[in-house]
Amino acid sequence: MLGSFGGQALAGLAWSVMHTHSVNKKDRGTGPIRALGKRVGIVRARLGALMCVSMLPLLVVMRAMQLTLWPVFRRVMGLPGEESKTYFSFTRQQTKGLVGSELVWALFWEWAVCVWSMSGQIVRHAASMFCPMRFVDDAKNRVCEVDFPDVARWGEPNSLAGCGRVIDQMYGGGSAAWFGHSSRAASVAGENRVDEAAKQAA
Repeated sequence: MLGSFGGQALAGLAWSVMHTHSVNKKDRGTGPIRALGKRVGIVRARLGALMCVSMLPLLVVMRAMQLTLWPVFRRVMGLPGEESKTYFSFTRQQTKGLVGSELVWALFWEWAVCVWSMSGQIVRHAASMFCPMRFVDDAKNRVCEVDFPDVARWGEPNSLAGCGRVIDQMYGGGSAAWFGHSSRAASVAGENRVDEAAKQAA
């Protein structure tokens, strides 16, 4: 395993050097790592970038789950699909002046953001479906609302009755998505009705 990782690292380094030198100096821009290096120092910037490699195994596992478990889970629970092509459309390689390792990192972060965003959408579905119950701590509700916009519409804290009521409201109208999901808005508009969840939000 160490040999594999070491080989990949050397191959990546060799490609970065060759790609950098294949582009004329006048056509090379100041990439994000070098721009950041002017603020925090190039050594710290590159060390921080290398430390981010530790995220790769987690992201690979998340992507594997999206490709294998998620399609089965959404069909079992009747959830709307998430179009992978919406998330995984890569364009940063078209950026002029982005060369070598900085191009690699730009594409890595484009992919990482896509993996994380799709996983967040999946977790929103699951959390809103299996336990739509607000937290006792209002500060916790507020910070979680950033990634889970429908927290405010969940049931009362530690209330099974409230949790059950939200589940009935949420999944009784034909849509199985979390409250703010685009498919839910489309289904409501298409049927020209306002469900109980929308009334509660208003």
